[in-house]
Amino acid sequence: MSSVKLVLILYQSEHILLSYNTLISGAFIAEGVSKGENPKILVIEKVLNAPLKQSFTLFSSYEVAIKKLQEQKIEIADAQSIDAIAKANKTSPFKIVGIISKKLN
Repeated sequence: MSSVKLVLILYQSEHILLSYNTLISGAFIAEGVSKGENPKILVIEKVLNAPLKQSFTLFSSYEVAIKKLQEQKIEIADAQSIDAIAKANKTSPFKIVGIISKKLN
């Protein structure tokens, strides 16, 4: 996911959520830059491994994200992150992000 798309998704969220996520992302980026890591990869890894309630709110509400995944027959079960859902369903975490990023029909 490009940085621009992530920013656009964040912009569509509530302003409080935007401020919170920007602050958290900024902290992770600052930490990664000081270690010489690529900030984009660091943010992506943090989102894919974050607790579901936190990561799903970047794309839609938690309830809407769950509904979208269930419509696509994606098993959530006891998964704790987007990456865990992807592994349990033997698919890419980016496919999971794609599903929850789509608008409902």
